Amino acid sequence: MQEIIIGLEGQTRDLNDLAFSLFEAGMLREGLEKETPGDITIVLKPMQLRKGVGHAIIEIGLYAGQNVALPLFLAWLYDKWKKAGKKPISIKIENHFYQFDPDLLTKAIQDAISKQTKNDK
Repeated sequence: MQEIIIGLEGQTRDLNDLAFSLFEAGMLREGLEKETPGDITIVLKPMQLRKGVGHAIIEIGLYAGQNVALPLFLAWLYDKWKKAGKKPISIKIENHFYQFDPDLLTKAIQDAISKQTKNDK
């Protein structure tokens, strides 16, 4: 399985709301796992605080299975973001920042998986 690191960047409160929604847990802790639609598992990485008032980054390890269906996963992620209030959160994939746009994110994650597959060979 490939691991792609996805960074979510924004205000701490907004990120916490989204993370609680994504993992559907009463407590967030490093290593927390969640099976998602699309044959993908997400794992919570250590939280990074940034200098500045309430600004943070949450990293999620995305593990794609063999029958990965990115559109299903990204529809689920987008729905979670909408339900958390559509807060201004940027998504970082391979040092590029994106907004919540399922089509752009699908391409970015597919590219990251393809690069990692080439590197593994």
